[in-house]
Amino acid sequence: MKRSGMRWGHEGGQAILTLRSRQQSGEFDVTWDRLHRDRVGRVEMLREAA
Repeated sequence: MKRSGMRWGHEGGQAILTLRSRQQSGEFDVTWDRLHRDRVGRVEMLREAA
């Protein structure tokens, strides 16, 4: 979080910390799959609405 030139807002910093904690706990793959499914679902909803 504190590398040279990095700047994090509250939401972006929290997202990075959450992913890092999931990686350390061994739950990263499950979390990443869930995020991917949610994003794909939103894209499909927007296509259907258009």
